[in-house]
Amino acid sequence: TPDFIERHSTILTLNDGTRMLLRPIVPEDKTRLQEGFARLSEESRFRRFMGYMDRLHSPLLRYLTEIDYEDHFAWVGIDADRPEEPGIGVARYVRVKDDPTAAEAAIVVLDDYQGRGAGTILLQALGAVALEPLELTSNCRSQAGIVDWVNRAFAGVFPGADGCGDPAFEFH
Repeated sequence: TPDFIERHSTILTLNDGTRMLLRPIVPEDKTRLQEGFARLSEESRFRRFMGYMDRLHSPLLRYLTEIDYEDHFAWVGIDADRPEEPGIGVARYVRVKDDPTAAEAAIVVLDDYQGRGAGTILLQALGAVALEPLELTSNCRSQAGIVDWVNRAFAGVFPGADGCGDPAFEFH
């Protein structure tokens, strides 16, 4: 509902001073996602979707934007001073059906905004919105190399309990 979206929206500042509107994704974001996807490099597309895609097809766009905000939640980050642009990034989780404490998580930041702290903010917001603690897992498409890359990329976001930098995700 519009009230839910408004109550869960805020403006945060990235490391370089860019103001990012953070809000839950809505069905009307389909075009924003398509345009943002078109601006992703081939490498960023591969890292997010674990394979090569040339565009987001309608069924996938519906899946990514028509969510229940409980078992499937997603944040979208939008440049607050350039709201007509596709956005900055998206972070989401989808709970595992048989285990409500486990979820698959995904994050993507447009190449132009990488290295500014947007991914960290999106990921922290994703963890904060979970109704109960979640164990993030790799999915069936994951390969050890991709999971290792995720572990290295997010070592600072998901430090080990004792601060020694244990992996954020484990490959099973």
